[in-house]
Amino acid sequence: MTDTGNEYSKAAMNYFYPEIVMENGFIWEDRGEKKGRLKVAKAIQINEVHENIDTGELSFTITFEYNGQQKGATLRRADFQRNKIIELAKYGADVYEHNATQIIKHLRNEEAKAPKNRVHQKLGWDRYDNQLVFKHYKAIGMDSTYSGTLAIQPKGKYENWKQAVEKWVMGNRNLELAILIGLSSAVVGLISSVTKIDSLIFHIFGKSTHGKTTASSLAISTFGYPETNKDGLMQTWMSTQNAIIGSLVGNFGLIFGLDEISMSDSLDFSNMAYYLAGGKEKGRLDKESRLKETGAWSTTIVSNGEQALTSKTNHNTGIHMRILELGHITWTKDAQSADRLKSTIFHNYGHAGPILAANLLDRGQSKLYRCGRIGVVKLLSRCMDKATFPKESPKSWLF
Repeated sequence: MTDTGNEYSKAAMNYFYPEIVMENGFIWEDRGEKKGRLKVAKAIQINEVHENIDTGELSFTITFEYNGQQKGATLRRADFQRNKIIELAKYGADVYEHNATQIIKHLRNEEAKAPKNRVHQKLGWDRYDNQLVFKHYKAIGMDSTYSGTLAIQPKGKYENWKQAVEKWVMGNRNLELAILIGLSSAVVGLISSVTKIDSLIFHIFGKSTHGKTTASSLAISTFGYPETNKDGLMQTWMSTQNAIIGSLVGNFGLIFGLDEISMSDSLDFSNMAYYLAGGKEKGRLDKESRLKETGAWSTTIVSNGEQALTSKTNHNTGIHMRILELGHITWTKDAQSADRLKSTIFHNYGHAGPILAANLLDRGQSKLYRCGRIGVVKLLSRCMDKATFPKESPKSWLF
């Protein structure tokens, strides 16, 4: 075997392919004592192995050097095939037809030593290994991290959000209700994990100066970024139905917002209201004309606009049962306090909801799922009466 200046790694003997090693910035193949080592390619490293707990799929984050710069990509384990692994070449990886087999062997070795973690894309309540968990940015009840696109990673500090609530919300029953609307999503999702329940739909309407957008943002700040940009938990009614449903699928407990009904050109929201409340995608066929698996959701949806949502429906009794309208309410006392509240919640969000979910997980489901859809708000109202925002234990907030 040709000496490369480094002792052959004994640890490599524990790998699937000990003849493949990575040293000095390159991948090498040991072809035996007579032929020596063959330089296969520039180094490619697996940094982390991700197990998607929703699908069971394995993927990897990899890094490699190209033109003097460090590059990265995500690779599925299913791509450990010659005709697929060479797709990495388009990102700058040193992979070609002639070395694809050795690269696959090298990545199998890398997989064996790379740190492993769990990730998820669905949100809210779910079961894993028959244990109830709540999936936010960090799952509660197991070790898993969100890998989707929504901006739900907690930002700022819970204490800052709480202080803003104490100063500009507590004592204002309307804004207190806005927080309850946001937190109700966790209860709706929990109940739906054991029995069928429609999603709650709140529609806030009235003049633009009455603070309806502030109320919606406050509700959403309990779980994530309360804006329509940067992948926040709010979209506009101008979004297509498919885009709205796509954002809701897999959500079983995080508040979701729809801003400004006047931005939609729809003249009748009846079907959309039934659709949103029902929590299930329409059946569709795949390329082979087989019925695709339909997505589902169960949460609270808060909408706002200058007009009542029911003013653009067919006025059936079922519509009024599915939409809880809050109209012509002055949500904020004055523009100055509203601006300060919004400024705080836009920089400090995503904390209160997971705290509530942790408390619900501690309490279990037996009492909650019997509440039913209407009982959700009543239950949270009773909890709110007990709220003291204790300094020593944020987890006990609301209970």
